[in-house]
Amino acid sequence: MDSVELEPYGEVKWHGRKNAPPTSDESQLDDVPLIADGDHYVSDDEGTWTRRPARQYGSVSWSDQISGYSERCFTSLRNRLRRKKNYRPRTVCLGEEFTEECPRNAIRNQKYNVITFIPLVLYEQFKFFLNLYFLVVALSQFIPVLRIGYLYTYWAPLGFVLGVTMLREAWDDFKRFLRDREVNGQLYKKLTPSGTVSVPSADITVGDMIVIEKNQRVPADVVLLRTTEANGVV
Repeated sequence: MDSVELEPYGEVKWHGRKNAPPTSDESQLDDVPLIADGDHYVSDDEGTWTRRPARQYGSVSWSDQISGYSERCFTSLRNRLRRKKNYRPRTVCLGEEFTEECPRNAIRNQKYNVITFIPLVLYEQFKFFLNLYFLVVALSQFIPVLRIGYLYTYWAPLGFVLGVTMLREAWDDFKRFLRDREVNGQLYKKLTPSGTVSVPSADITVGDMIVIEKNQRVPADVVLLRTTEANGVV
C-alpha cells in the first residue's frame, strides 16, 4: 500500500508506486487522494494522473427503451428461427393409426389466398422502379400545386395495368387450385384389418398401407413392401 508523507510547507511526496500523482500546488491538495486508486484516477505513460470523469446518472428516454426492447425481440425471434430441430426416433406400426401430429399429405401450389391476394399482387408490381414512379406521379396530382393535367390521364393507365395484372394472377392461381384439388382427390386403396378402402391422397397418413396401381402417381414418401413383378422391378 502507498503511503503519503506531509512536509511542513504542504509539499506532498509519494512513496511507493512509480506512477503516483505528484503535485506541488497547495490549492490542489484537496484533490489529491491519500491512495490513488484506479476507480477515481487514471495515469498515462508519463506518470500524469487525472481524475476520472464523474458518471452521469439519469433516466433512460422512451426512445432508448423502445429501441432496446425491439432489439431484444428481434434477437429472440432470430434465435427461435435459427434453432435446429431435434430429431428423435419413433415407432410406426403398419396398419394402425399414428398418434403423433404430422402435416397433411396435401399438395398446395397456390401463391395467394383471400387475405393476401391484393397486398401481394400490389407488392409484386410496385417493387419495380418504373411502376413505383408512375404511382408517385399519379399521387402527386392530388396536390393542386403539382397538378399538371386531369387525374384520369394518370390513374386510368395505372388502374388498367393493375386490373389486368390482378385478373391474370387470379386466373393463374385458380388453375393451380384446380390442379391441386385434382391431385389431392386422387383415390388410392388402403389396406385395413377389415378390408380395402379407398382414401384420397390428401388423407393418407403415416403408417398407412396403400396399393399403388400401374401408371399411378406415388402419393407420398413410401417404403415398397411388395411388387407384382417376378423380378422385383418397380
